[in-house]
Amino acid sequence: EVYCTHKIQCSSENRIPDTAVEKGRLNKENIPECYERGVLRVGGKNISQPKCDEQTGFFKYSSENKEITIKGEIKFDCYYAPMVDTEKNDKNDKLIGIIGGVSIALVILLVLVFIFFAFRYSRKKFLKLKKEAKEKYEKDQKNFDRLCYNKNERQEGQGLPEEE
Repeated sequence: EVYCTHKIQCSSENRIPDTAVEKGRLNKENIPECYERGVLRVGGKNISQPKCDEQTGFFKYSSENKEITIKGEIKFDCYYAPMVDTEKNDKNDKLIGIIGGVSIALVILLVLVFIFFAFRYSRKKFLKLKKEAKEKYEKDQKNFDRLCYNKNERQEGQGLPEEE
């Protein structure tokens, strides 16, 4: 029994040209590949990494559960998802944090100032009312004393016991 062990190398027989890979490269085995985080595609559809079929000498890849043999011209392209600038986002987060912290501090400060002035105003109003009440009492007392001419009348008016 004789077994054939001859394998056909794809890189020697059916070479993929360098221009067939957009936004990517060919590796040492002449297989198209993308750079980091890239997805290899053909005609806008994601494909598996092409492999050499050593029985036929052609490259094959899978797309949508179908195995496709590369014969003739083909265009591979690499798709890279848009990258988010995380450094810019971090700076924005810090800025938002600072603005938020300052806003909260200002609100607290305004509330404390409002409480201080409200307390001060109510204290002033209380002292003013107390002073007015004292002045009114003194005025009423003077009027009472003025209207009561003798000591006996004053004692009766104040509810004091009469002197003997």
